[in-house]
Amino acid sequence: MTMSDHNRYRSWKPWTAALLGLLLVAGVSGCEEGFLEVNDPDVVPPESLEGPANVSVRINTIIGDFQEAMDQYVLYTGLFTDEMILSGTFPTRIDVDERVLQPNNGTLNDDLYEPLHVSRASADEGVAAFEQALGADAFSEVQAEVRDGIAFGKLYGGYDRIFFSELYCQSIFGGSDGESAPVGPDARMEEALTMLREAETAANEAGLPTVASAARVGQGRALLWLGRYQEAANAVSGVADGFYYPAEYSGNTTAQANEVWQLTYGTQGFNARWTVGDGTAGNRHNERWPYFEEWVDQNLLQTENNVDAPEIGIPIVLQTVYNGAGNSIPVATGWEARMIEAEAMLQNGQFGDAEQMVNDMLSNPGVNPLTTSNFSLNDGQPPELGAFDPVDFTAPLSEDDVRQLARARAAGLWLSGTRQGTLRRFIDQYGVDLYPQATQGSDTSFPVTEQELENNDNIDSACGG
Repeated sequence: MTMSDHNRYRSWKPWTAALLGLLLVAGVSGCEEGFLEVNDPDVVPPESLEGPANVSVRINTIIGDFQEAMDQYVLYTGLFTDEMILSGTFPTRIDVDERVLQPNNGTLNDDLYEPLHVSRASADEGVAAFEQALGADAFSEVQAEVRDGIAFGKLYGGYDRIFFSELYCQSIFGGSDGESAPVGPDARMEEALTMLREAETAANEAGLPTVASAARVGQGRALLWLGRYQEAANAVSGVADGFYYPAEYSGNTTAQANEVWQLTYGTQGFNARWTVGDGTAGNRHNERWPYFEEWVDQNLLQTENNVDAPEIGIPIVLQTVYNGAGNSIPVATGWEARMIEAEAMLQNGQFGDAEQMVNDMLSNPGVNPLTTSNFSLNDGQPPELGAFDPVDFTAPLSEDDVRQLARARAAGLWLSGTRQGTLRRFIDQYGVDLYPQATQGSDTSFPVTEQELENNDNIDSACGG
């Protein structure tokens, strides 16, 4: 597997809180009233980096803020879609599982909305500061690191925008004293596309080839959302089958650990509050992961274990992709690149070519990112995968073809934060609804939170009118 350039910069979540107050004069984490007061940068002088010695530390902060948001994004989108069910009792989390979401859901504000905004602001303000430092005499000895910072900041800022587009009905960046207005998912995705193209250019100039490839996969993801299938395929062409770009975690402390592992295994003081639906939990409408048997056969699910659920009547089914505190989460992979290309082929009527490409990936466990996520710090053995069942695409493009494509994507992208965008997009583009059907609600996106509505004069409706 092709690993990441950010081995130059190793950052985990706990670094962030300690560093923000010292290093980010621009105010990434906001003032006492919270992140919603953070404004987008206008002019950020080089001095905001607090000197050349702190350039690499600020890069680590950008990476760490993204990692803080990434595992939360995987957890909550997994719960919202069909990947997982809640085995805990928090009513605000149950609402996510039930697809009944209100702006006053405080859990979503604290666990997801805030981390995403902190990550986005950290990246954007970092880029602004690095661009001001580029060519500045005071930073002459660290110009290579400054270029690295621009590439990383644009990469993570681009992916943050993808997350806002895929998950929220609208989003707003900037505080009440700014001029920001709510932006819809498509317009926000266009921003993501622009930023990821700039990230690719910056990464190539900085000599960061895996950052450049991750940016290309992100471009493909954004272009699929926008319905520009051939452009999406062109963007990811040449990304290696085994490419793997991670968000990294650590077993050093509880705060540094992968929270998907924490909340599905019930370790380090956490209960197993997320699990995979096996179809027998009546208080979760017997929701079931649609590929349950195949995932069991592939050792991706462990049905026999000694883990209990906080809520009576929900059996714990362990996912084995993240079975240790230091397991990384894939951000961009060659698997996703191939699925993007295959979907473009289906759109072009190249059913045989698409089938061959997908089946080549399904039959080759060596390129599957689900076996790579727990290699980073060797916190356990990865699942031993065999070949997945092949697809059989049949022209003209049908609902069955779309469902097969969804399964093929999941075979390498399960629990990586991609399912929400896929399911929401498949409704809009193909009229195929793969969300759980027995839930109390039918939401397919999250609203802007009550805290945003109360503190930001630029927005007066959670999902627009």
